[in-house]
Amino acid sequence: CIDTILRFVVTVNALPVLTATNNGPVCEGGTVNLSASGAVSYIWSGPNSFAATTQNTSRSNLQVSDSGTYTVKGTGANGCRDDVSTSVAVKPLPAATITSASNAFCTGGSLLLTANTGSGLSYVWRKDGNVISGATASTYTAITAGSYTVTVTSNGCTKT
Repeated sequence: CIDTILRFVVTVNALPVLTATNNGPVCEGGTVNLSASGAVSYIWSGPNSFAATTQNTSRSNLQVSDSGTYTVKGTGANGCRDDVSTSVAVKPLPAATITSASNAFCTGGSLLLTANTGSGLSYVWRKDGNVISGATASTYTAITAGSYTVTVTSNGCTKT
């Protein structure tokens, strides 16, 4: 009798060691850059049907609804797949409005301009495109004719 030993070698391949990052948080209307590493091919997915097949990708003209979890599935050189996620926060832009009782006044008079108000807002007023020194309150008293704008900032996001 001959005793035969059959051998079957099993190899367990490692999953790719994936990382995923982004440059957020970003302001509404901005662009988020998504980066991945650790694999040889990538498939991204995210909120509002976002999809991409490149290692590093971006998403432009973001809306608050684009906030959320972005997942990248990576395939390693050995064919094994894994996934990892990164969370993207899209911050809303503040409102930027100017109200006034009128848009005209008489010589020697003035006109009170009022920007929208709210907690944590900061203001920069401009006349004819030039910053008005010291005009950082939610109101500004105009004493000369011109075109006035206000830039409102909240949580690092600005709107004019």
